[in-house]
Amino acid sequence: MKNNFKFLCAAAATLLATATQAAVLTLSPAGIGAEPGQTTGWGFSLFNDDASNYLLVTGSEFAPGVPSAFGSYTDLLGARADWVILAPLATLAEAYDAVLRTGIGEFSVAPSADGTLDGQVLLHYALFSADPNGPTFDPDQNLVNPDATAAARASATALPEPGTLSLLGIAGAGLLALRRRQARQPRNA
Repeated sequence: MKNNFKFLCAAAATLLATATQAAVLTLSPAGIGAEPGQTTGWGFSLFNDDASNYLLVTGSEFAPGVPSAFGSYTDLLGARADWVILAPLATLAEAYDAVLRTGIGEFSVAPSADGTLDGQVLLHYALFSADPNGPTFDPDQNLVNPDATAAARASATALPEPGTLSLLGIAGAGLLALRRRQARQPRNA
């Protein structure tokens, strides 16, 4: 009976130790903006703060789910043909590049979108006690945590189109000229 209790305590301690391990995700920039109908994305920095386990990226998403009326999110990091793996205490930093398809993800702003959508980019990963690219790697034996998540605050803004900004500028200049003309005219009492 004592041995079972010791085993359960050891198992619980291992689970709690694993649960406290987390990757640190930082987006660059945290807020992005694009004209309606255009696409832009986030660069990132990811730090594996686990001193003994390897981090394997399994995907990313924008949460809460993106309303289709505002746009759509595309996972770039998890969709790569090669695995993204960070050794213990390693950091990976990458800028967003639409041509090279680098960064954590990109956001396509819908043609009718207006305003800003606030949320989080969630990075999903698994932890392994051995290097997944190593010759002795066994996914069943080396799996520590199959589904962990790191989050970073993010926002996507639908920017006014340049034509709209020009019209607003012309209208503002017209109103300013009208106010100046009215201010110069003498008032009849």
